[in-house]
This record gives sequence, C-alpha cells and structure tokens, in this order.
Amino acid sequence: MLIGNSVFSEFKGAFTENYVLEQMVVFPDLSIGYYSKENSSMEIDFIVQSDDRLLPIEVKAEKNVKSKSLRQFITVDNTGRDLYGYRFSMQGYERQDWMSNIPLYAIEPFLHHLSS
Repeated sequence: MLIGNSVFSEFKGAFTENYVLEQMVVFPDLSIGYYSKENSSMEIDFIVQSDDRLLPIEVKAEKNVKSKSLRQFITVDNTGRDLYGYRFSMQGYERQDWMSNIPLYAIEPFLHHLSS
C-alpha cells in the first residue's frame, strides 16, 4: 500500500491465491495440496480432498480466465477418473461440462456446502 498501485497489479495473482487459501484453511476437514507436472509448466493451484472427492481448483485474478492447465488435468491427464474442476475468479457463476466457475465472493458458502 505504501509503494503505490504497481505492487497490487504485479502480485495480484499471488494475493488472490492467498485469499482463496485463507478461505479454505478454516475448514479442518479439507486437505489442501498443490499439483505441478514434471518437465512442464502445467500447475494446478489447489488440489483439495473432501472425504473421498478430489477437487482441482484454479484461481484467476484477471479478466482472462482461461484455465488451460485445469482443462488438461481434467480432460486429458485424468480422463475416466470422474474428476470435475473448479475455477475461482471475479467472473460470475458458470457451469460447463468439465468445470464450474465460482465467484471469489462465494468461496466460503461453496466450501461450507462441500464440508456439510
């Protein structure tokens, strides 16, 4: 805040991921991890385990919400495993065949629904 707006735009993604993590850690029954593929730039921001379900989660802070890594993880690398992805972003709620977008303001109710 003291050094101007550039720090907020430069680290917007990290701040947004941290915000999402802070929303998740208050649910003790969620196991939270990270995934990256060896020899690739592919990464998934969070892999959350809730009971016997794995939830791959991508976090986006910009208007560009393409989720190339998440799409590959769901539709190519884990095809046949019945995984469904989630993207948390500034966009509104949207459901697709392989992924749903959850608005950042709705993370807590979404997680509460998962853990109940």
